[in-house]
Amino acid sequence: MKKLLYLLLAITFIGCSSDNNSSSNSSNNSIYTVKYEVTTDASLNSDGFWGEIVYTNSTGNDNEFSTNEPFWEYEMQIDPACCGYVKIAAELGDSNKATTNVKIYINGQLEEEATGQQGANARADYIFD
Repeated sequence: MKKLLYLLLAITFIGCSSDNNSSSNSSNNSIYTVKYEVTTDASLNSDGFWGEIVYTNSTGNDNEFSTNEPFWEYEMQIDPACCGYVKIAAELGDSNKATTNVKIYINGQLEEEATGQQGANARADYIFD
């Protein structure tokens, strides 16, 4: 009877212990929510813009546009397998006294932040693990 009990316990322990590699591999391939924020106190140049914003989009490519908005925000879903990183840069135009701040949030948590002062550009990069 004891041998039968030991056999059942051994089968239970072996059956309950499993390899967690499959779940860790799926977490490495999960989709992330990326949110960008840019704020500036730059004044508009003669073209009506304060500068340019360059950021990585959801397909891993760069988007670039001129803006006159002092606050810009963008949120997207991204598969890290597409590019492995995201970036955002705020490039000031004619202003040499402005302050610009860029932030990258991953799944709601602030991961990267950069500030450009006295006209310096602000750039932040985040590399997915």
